[in-house]
Amino acid sequence: FPVTILMITKDLYDYLKNEIDLRVSINKEYDIDVRSRSDAQIAEELIAKKIDCNYTKGGKSQTYDFYYSPPEYVKYKRLELKELLDRFKAVNFKGRAGDKIINDEVPSEITINNTKYSLGIGGIHSTESKRAIVIKDDELLIDIDVVSYYPSIILNNNYAPAHLDKEEFLKFYRQIYNERIEAKKRGDKVKANVYKIILNGSFGKFGNRYSRLFSPDLLIHTTITGQLSLLMLIERLEEQGFSVVSSNTDGITVHFKKADYDEFLILVKNWEKETNFETEETRYKALYNQSVNSYIAIKEDNSLKCKGLFAGSELSRNPAIKVCKDAVFAYLLEGKNIEDSVYNTPLEPTNFLMVRKVKGGGYWQEKYLGKIVRWYWSTNGTPIYRKLETVELKKDGTQKVNPKVADTDDAYPIMNLKDELININYEKYIAKTYDAIVTG
Repeated sequence: FPVTILMITKDLYDYLKNEIDLRVSINKEYDIDVRSRSDAQIAEELIAKKIDCNYTKGGKSQTYDFYYSPPEYVKYKRLELKELLDRFKAVNFKGRAGDKIINDEVPSEITINNTKYSLGIGGIHSTESKRAIVIKDDELLIDIDVVSYYPSIILNNNYAPAHLDKEEFLKFYRQIYNERIEAKKRGDKVKANVYKIILNGSFGKFGNRYSRLFSPDLLIHTTITGQLSLLMLIERLEEQGFSVVSSNTDGITVHFKKADYDEFLILVKNWEKETNFETEETRYKALYNQSVNSYIAIKEDNSLKCKGLFAGSELSRNPAIKVCKDAVFAYLLEGKNIEDSVYNTPLEPTNFLMVRKVKGGGYWQEKYLGKIVRWYWSTNGTPIYRKLETVELKKDGTQKVNPKVADTDDAYPIMNLKDELININYEKYIAKTYDAIVTG
């Protein structure tokens, strides 16, 4: 093999070494070869090995017909929240294993004071965008996360897949939960990560209609209970004058005066006692949101927590435009001018690169690029299009327009990263950076 390919392969191995080592350790302990399996697939295999899964994988004959039944602790003071609970309880989830678990009657949102929350079958989310919160000397900005939220809900409420032995499942699930805590305490990261995969990976399979663990009843009861439980805490904090500025599946962020911290702590601890949850606290100096899932948080020790657009590069996702991300960081953290940051970025292709997988392959100026296309914005650029195998007509007889690949206006392909950049469209990168700025 060429030396370059071998170097890339080694770099890839080094990047994935922890994931590989983790799978090797699972193989040794459980005698299951999971080297090519995702986290969710690993969880399914391990649970199936320990517990008899009498539901045929991929089967569609199993039906479900149930209503949501909340835990007894779910109670509210506000009329709109009481009505929300009644609406969740009135939804009839009904179908076959091959159906998607969707019901249009599921409540979709609620507003508490000035904050709107998005609800549904998934987790609760607030809806903030382009917002900056920088605390003053007499203020606190605290992020509260529930430890192992979904696994805790399952164990606290004795939820289990209907087709599995309930006692056996909960015994195994609780054993894994407790052993993960013990592994973390003694610093055994490998074991802790194995148990984390079983707990969190299995949850994805509860909603997969092709999985042996498919359990819509368990999925719905867990996710809805998670949302309603957080709404209890949100209501109590807002009632006492605390400002809940964000919520995302398993936690909330609260902005308030330092003098009120003891009262805040009492409210949280009382909620923990009632719900049997445990929370972890992280203090921020500032929070910059592009959206609820895309933000930069500056912690008290000046370290960063970044999500979405601002997160580090991962193999599992398309890379964010590095020049824009770096310019945002420089602006927010150092006060640097956006235009200066963009214009002074080194002319390395990876700084300006965009990547996307294109079903059927991408075409640029009638030249086939492949199913993975890479490009940058150039003043000489033109759009990249998806190939249409045949001429398609609309109902009115007119021809469908060949669809463009997203964000490829002014695109110039760079399939070989050794190629030079030609006439970079700096103005477009600057505009994109301003669009991402979270202080609007």
